[in-house]
Amino acid sequence: MSLMSERLVVIGGDAAGMSAASQARRLKGPGELEIVAFERGHFSSYSACGIPYWVGGDVSARGELIARSPEEHRARDIDLRMRTEVTEIDVPGQRVRSRDLASGAEAWTGFDKLVIATGARPLRPPLPGIDAPGVHGCRPSATVRRCWTRCPVRRGGGRSSSAPGTSGWRWPRPCSTGATR
Repeated sequence: MSLMSERLVVIGGDAAGMSAASQARRLKGPGELEIVAFERGHFSSYSACGIPYWVGGDVSARGELIARSPEEHRARDIDLRMRTEVTEIDVPGQRVRSRDLASGAEAWTGFDKLVIATGARPLRPPLPGIDAPGVHGCRPSATVRRCWTRCPVRRGGGRSSSAPGTSGWRWPRPCSTGATR
C-alpha cells in the first residue's frame, strides 16, 4: 500500500463481499485503493440462491454457481485470500487478524475502510418435523452434496428444496427429473 492510497478490507468473499470489492474497484483504481478480501471457504462469488437448482438438477455443476473465480478477482487487482479466516477485528487500531487455515499462519492487516459480509447461518424455524430425518439445512459445496446423497429420489415424490432468498423463503419445489416443475 503506497502512502497515498487507501486500503479496503472485505471480510467474506462470497456474493455480497465480492460485489462490494468489485464496486469499490470500479470506483477507484489500484493506485487509489488497495483491496484485500478474506474468505474462509473454498469458493468465492457463488450464488447461494442457486443451490436449490443445483440440488434439483437444473444446474448441472457446482461451477455454474460461481460468478467469478479467485483468479478473476486477482486479475482485477483485488487481493482475495482464500481459506483465510478473520479471527479478530481491532477497530481502534484499524486492523484485522487473519489465520491461513492451511498453514495456521496468522497476520495483521491494516485498513482504512472495512466491509463485513460474512453471510448468515440458516434459520431453523420451530416447525413440526424440522428435526426429522431427511430435513437438512444446506449451504454450499459439501453440505449440498451431503443433502443430495441423503435424500434419494422416491417414485412419485422426488427431492424437494427450499432456500432463503433476498425477499423471503423460496417455497419447496420438486427436485427430481421428470417431476412436475
